[in-house]
Amino acid sequence: MGRPSAPLLSVDKIADAAVRLIDQGGPFTVQAVARQLHVSAPSLYNHVQGRDHILELVRARLASRAGLAAAEASDWEQAVELFVRAHRRLFAGHPRLIPLLVGQTIRDPGVLQAYAHLARVLERAGFARDELLTVISVLDAFALGSALDSAAPAEVWHSDDEDFAALLAETAAPRAEAALDAGIAILLDGLRARLRTDQEPISD
Repeated sequence: MGRPSAPLLSVDKIADAAVRLIDQGGPFTVQAVARQLHVSAPSLYNHVQGRDHILELVRARLASRAGLAAAEASDWEQAVELFVRAHRRLFAGHPRLIPLLVGQTIRDPGVLQAYAHLARVLERAGFARDELLTVISVLDAFALGSALDSAAPAEVWHSDDEDFAALLAETAAPRAEAALDAGIAILLDGLRARLRTDQEPISD
């Protein structure tokens, strides 16, 4: 038999198989990924170093698809919005990935560069260096929560009790998307106020 026209394994194929496995809710191990690909586990080690390496490949693959590092912003506010929306896209549709990737130190150079770029933009806008990590962590937390929210059922709450009528009101847009838009607006309002406070001169 001749050699296959395309390689049986690649880092992209391994990452895609890992995403499928995690989305299915199965235990995430190197052996399980190998079974997804119909190969032996030792053959994966020609391409990856282990479970954590596969997770970083998954992070990089989804970040690239989400455009996490692709967009150029005209100002810090647009940079924040683009980052949050891209980060939310990274996880939307893959809620089972969130605890796995959040529980692991980020090492992928492309994803690190996206965070570093946002930090530089915020610092140039006037945010203090010692609060950049806090601000970015808040943006991260909102994006992750919004990604989980996007996987919620269409009917989040149900009750026939009129005391809960406010929870059952419909929005003009789909609820999760409306919440994303409103959340970004609230975050930007808060960051503008924080920036103004940081920049106010100290009176004698």
